[in-house]
Amino acid sequence: MIFEKNPNIFIKSVEITSSRSPGLKDIESARELILDYINMATSPYNPRGLPSIDPILILHVFGRNSNVELVPHISPRDGNKLMIISRVVTSLKVGINSFLVLRGDSINPRIGSEPVDEIDTIGLMKYLKENEYLKEISSKFGMDINIGGISNPHRGNEQEVLNAKITAGCSFFITHSIYDPEVLKHDWVKHRKFKLIAGFIPILKKASLDFYRDLDLNIPDNLLEKMENSADLENLFFNLIVNSIDELKGYIDGIHLMPIGKYKFARKVLEVI
Repeated sequence: MIFEKNPNIFIKSVEITSSRSPGLKDIESARELILDYINMATSPYNPRGLPSIDPILILHVFGRNSNVELVPHISPRDGNKLMIISRVVTSLKVGINSFLVLRGDSINPRIGSEPVDEIDTIGLMKYLKENEYLKEISSKFGMDINIGGISNPHRGNEQEVLNAKITAGCSFFITHSIYDPEVLKHDWVKHRKFKLIAGFIPILKKASLDFYRDLDLNIPDNLLEKMENSADLENLFFNLIVNSIDELKGYIDGIHLMPIGKYKFARKVLEVI
């Protein structure tokens, strides 16, 4: 991965999504706006438990012929081991060998489907690193498989959980969205032996407030009040993110923006970090 080649690099990552409209113009537009400002990109797999455009396709189109680390999400929720291996092999075919392993959201009732969960998240991490078939295939492609995971800084036993994921093969973590930098200011975080990337979901429309409240994002009450009274949410979140990154120097190795299609805002943040 990029931080293995350059251990001191500051990760600048953005989550790339695509609409359900025909064609690839939205992905090309995102590429044009932010590709030159990042060194890593992720893409979710069926976010919010709804069918989405395949993250391997999105990242292949977005990051083609670049040095950006491409990291599709992969989950045990929607497929058995055979399907998961197939997705990994497809990724290797187009030069993608890093994956963000996570459980994912509950499947939306409208879909009328049930989760597969043949294996749990930590089990999947270990499986991807140790399965002999995958070792053989990745060797043929000349690539090692890199595994990342999710960190929830609000979880009381987070250090223990991350240690278990590291033992299973994780080499980096992206946090849940942060709205208060204090949640990461722990001695064990400062002295960590792994890469930690701070995640941020900017909320740029007041009409979206109730939706994000339902996601249980641990938004502090004082920030909710500021959001409700703000005439410029974009400026509020721009300052929140930039100031948080400044406060967290020494605690994190990068930033991961989840702008939900608001790539102009993402670029504005990345330009000053």
